[in-house]
Amino acid sequence: MNPSSPLSSLSLDANDTSQIICCLQRAMRVPDSLIDCSKVAMFLRTRADVYGDRLIGIAGRLSNLRADINMGLLVDPHEILSAAYGIEAELMGWIAALPPEFLYTNVEGPTLSDISSNMWGQGPHPYNNKYHIYNDLWTCHTFNQYRCARIIVSEIILTCLRQLSLNVPAAAISNDLLEHCTRLRNTTRQLANDICASVPYHFSVGNIPTGPFDSLPVNQSYVAGLLLLWPLVLAGATESLNHPLRKWVISCFRLIGHSMGVDQALALVEVLECESGIFDGVGDGDDGIYFRETVSLATNRVLVGTWAS
Repeated sequence: MNPSSPLSSLSLDANDTSQIICCLQRAMRVPDSLIDCSKVAMFLRTRADVYGDRLIGIAGRLSNLRADINMGLLVDPHEILSAAYGIEAELMGWIAALPPEFLYTNVEGPTLSDISSNMWGQGPHPYNNKYHIYNDLWTCHTFNQYRCARIIVSEIILTCLRQLSLNVPAAAISNDLLEHCTRLRNTTRQLANDICASVPYHFSVGNIPTGPFDSLPVNQSYVAGLLLLWPLVLAGATESLNHPLRKWVISCFRLIGHSMGVDQALALVEVLECESGIFDGVGDGDDGIYFRETVSLATNRVLVGTWAS
């Protein structure tokens, strides 16, 4: 592979993010060398690459927070919330300062399903009849890492607020707090929808107007499918069993496994067919969310929350 090619560059960046993803999944601390390496690399890379490196640093701090909570090194809920809100603010600052290279196009329309049947063959139609078009696959992948980080930090905040709320009478929980939690939950749903909207771009890798994904070189389609595993499983985990979004994610994993050659996707189908969502402790009421006293996450083996991982 040519080291200067876009695919090679993507593979190198994906190597850094894959290590952080592994740490996030296992609630492990990110090696200092990885964070330091991304800082040094900022002086050697393009503006767009540097912008992506900033996200790697934020995701590393999020992984370390998750590890400290999981290992019992950080137990005070107020300290946890302070750290989580700090990371959330960093992520919001990151998305607010997008360089022009990171802008993408939203596509939606009533005739999209008819068009998509010609693009993706027997694959799933775009979720909610919407999809995104990015400048390149690396930008798309970077956006999805941002979305994953926002979902995880929201899970930490909501779980912490739920634990605090269950220790006080229901009447003592303020409407402001419930409205705040409802906004957080709605944000996670929008992030999951945005991940789903990125899937058609992965399947066609920028060739949406001209050809189907199965016309791509094998190495490109395989990498595109591999990059979708973590964002898609996390998107599916934001909803409960049998939710339409989760069913759609499962159909994507079947396509990725059978048509793009990524066997891990088929294992994730089994996970999403039997494990509860990571927001199982948060229910939807007529006036917003409410906190459930019991959750079924304890039986999960893959889709685990911060305190249960």
